Amino acid sequence: MTQWDPKRKSLGGESLYASMLMSLRATGQPVAGILWYQGESDANDAAVNLYTGRMKELVAATRRDFKQPALPWIVVQIGRLFGTVNNPPAAWNSIQEQQRRLPRFIRNLDVVAAIDLTLDDHIHIGSAAFPTLARRMAGVADRLVYKNSRALPAPQPSRILAGSQTITVHFSGVHGGLQAAGEPHGFALVDETGNAIPDIFKTTLEGDKAILHLSQPTVPGTRLSYGHGLMPVCNITDKRGQALPVFGPLPIHSKTAWLPFITTWNVSPVISSPERKLAALEIRNLDHANSETRTYPPAGFINERERWQNHSGHCYFSSKVELPEAMDLDVLMGYDGPFRLWIDGKPFFTDLKGINPCIQDESSKKIKLAKGARTFHVAMDLNGGLAWGFFLRFKRRDITRAELTSGNYAKPVYSV
Repeated sequence: MTQWDPKRKSLGGESLYASMLMSLRATGQPVAGILWYQGESDANDAAVNLYTGRMKELVAATRRDFKQPALPWIVVQIGRLFGTVNNPPAAWNSIQEQQRRLPRFIRNLDVVAAIDLTLDDHIHIGSAAFPTLARRMAGVADRLVYKNSRALPAPQPSRILAGSQTITVHFSGVHGGLQAAGEPHGFALVDETGNAIPDIFKTTLEGDKAILHLSQPTVPGTRLSYGHGLMPVCNITDKRGQALPVFGPLPIHSKTAWLPFITTWNVSPVISSPERKLAALEIRNLDHANSETRTYPPAGFINERERWQNHSGHCYFSSKVELPEAMDLDVLMGYDGPFRLWIDGKPFFTDLKGINPCIQDESSKKIKLAKGARTFHVAMDLNGGLAWGFFLRFKRRDITRAELTSGNYAKPVYSV
């Protein structure tokens, strides 16, 4: 982009921008639009953050110098890169994401994807793929240049909905539905440090949406990408052949006032009581019931598989929660066996049909609690040794946007 700086147009043939102007004037022909395929050399730590600003300046300069204020621009998003290179993957994906977002900042500009096209070397699209790319660009030109209102923009992600173990991605600009040759590929979950999380085991396509099936629930901070890294395998298009663009990483969870899992509990031994059903059990005082204090990993799963395997009966848990102020909460639970929860000695939640697998936050119930100490009791039926344990945490519902953004809001203190 340094060579395309409009400020260098006084250098004549020593500047790419000036050379373009000289060539155009030599032809004496009008310009219908500009086809632009560039960005690889800017995918480095020094230049990547300047890319969008430089593109704004370049487009504005062409429209000014050509005396065409609405001159159409059709941009190809850079594709894949193989081999030992000096381009950091994060910078490469950043250029792709900035290109995808250019239509938000520059009017009469659209972007087509090339991430699925075959190469003739480690970086350049091959001649066999040029007709496909040409059709994609022509489809955009039909709309931008010839004002065909029936020509849709290229596909773009429009909404991401996270379920317990699925993520549904909706796309705008899809003609005739999404499709793939064979199994759909290209999506990746990314953690907060930019590393891929291998949790997507299947992708299904339904109309204008892609449904990602996960091996386990996502954790806060997880993001979603399509075409993550330098050498992704991507093969999803719509029926007219427009490919999904590389995007992301994009957040999949709206910023939420999650509170930590309760991970320290007084735990009873297994209590064999085949004549007593979970629905008929009352809470137990675990202070004098041969209980022990156990602290579980921060991920929150209260895993008792080793103790419960091949056993029948029940197990009890108790924990204390100190609220520094009144709170409006969602109580979020997951369990893989019959489950009951009491708060301050009163029954709060019961599910006698809990079965494997244990999915965090699968069940929820609202409650408003006053400031002070609260006692939580859990009882689980071991379900003949098939149950492993449970999750329990909270989400605050009474946090302002400013508090949510800053993270500066009161949180409970857990103890036994």
